[in-house]
Amino acid sequence: MVGPAEFFEVAEYKLGERFLRDGYVIQAVEDLDNLERIRRVVTVAASRHLGFGSDEPDVFLNHIHRYVSVENLNDFRLQVIDNLNVEPSSRPRYYSLARHALAALVGNELAMQLRLNLSIQLPGYNSSLLPVHADVWSGDSPFEVVV
Repeated sequence: MVGPAEFFEVAEYKLGERFLRDGYVIQAVEDLDNLERIRRVVTVAASRHLGFGSDEPDVFLNHIHRYVSVENLNDFRLQVIDNLNVEPSSRPRYYSLARHALAALVGNELAMQLRLNLSIQLPGYNSSLLPVHADVWSGDSPFEVVV
């Protein structure tokens, strides 16, 4: 079954309707294996920076705020970003997390920024809280999508 433009499947059309209505879309990751691989790179980088790790990445990452102070947060974040971007497979893996949604929302002629970025929000620390992120509000292109 196809949507009104004859190009979209019903699910893709509904995704576009949600985006137009709300200005953003929250949906499940499309490639859980690649998400887990990215999480491993982040976990190893964080462990290396802190000098210790954990056998349980979920616990380690979900409680990282216990080990990183507000004063050291940006250095920690930059170190993790550098490690993520040194890994050649990070960008294609990251893209795979939302490949179909991106194609449905903005088409298949895409450009991706050269480096992946990372935001870390510490619980109970209001200055690290970010609103829904859209680069268009800071003067960048209105045709950008943030994943």
